Amino acid sequence: MLIDFQKNNGLLPDGKLGEKTAKKMREVFKMSNIETAHFLGQGSVESDFFKLKRESGNYSVAGLRSTFSYYRDRPHEAFQDGRKVNEKILPIERQKTIFNKVYDDKNRRPGYKLGNVKIGDGWLFRGNAAGQTTGRYEHQELANHLKDQSIMTNPDIVWEKYYFEAFLFYLKSNNVFAKMKDITRKSCDAVTLAINGKAMMHADLRYERTQYFYKLLTK
Repeated sequence: MLIDFQKNNGLLPDGKLGEKTAKKMREVFKMSNIETAHFLGQGSVESDFFKLKRESGNYSVAGLRSTFSYYRDRPHEAFQDGRKVNEKILPIERQKTIFNKVYDDKNRRPGYKLGNVKIGDGWLFRGNAAGQTTGRYEHQELANHLKDQSIMTNPDIVWEKYYFEAFLFYLKSNNVFAKMKDITRKSCDAVTLAINGKAMMHADLRYERTQYFYKLLTK
């Protein structure tokens, strides 16, 4: 993660994404200022400033219904599976239940399949590392690219060893870098759409972060 990147590249391992760390990422991953700004702006939103290891399933009842079409269509299941007002954190077993429902291919529309066809795939291949690699398909493509098939039996290896590389691979393999023409709102929204789909979640924040990192990189 961020501290590991800093340690491995001769930086102060303070876990803060400042100017030196941002410029070192630009150098290590061979990106331009514009590409690095998008990489950091989008990735910081996806992963809570690169602190998030795996996707959390700690959803309230209302959160399930507003986030997933599966639960919008099944309000009784949202009430059954979601976090109640007297619960601070949703028990892991119910988090597993949530992901095994919403990420199971049999519950997803055509064009939104993730390759999750085995029991437990939803939880096993939930969002992972900086870019929140999700689903059996994406994990398999990443494993092939990195020549590390152990990822398929232990996906935690992605955040442990390939935290930033996983996001970089996603952007390259999905031709997202081609959309990073500048740091205007139009380009930023195009990148957001490519990463986040029709939901365009946190589009304003992604734009603000991209602007922030570009200024940091061009000091």
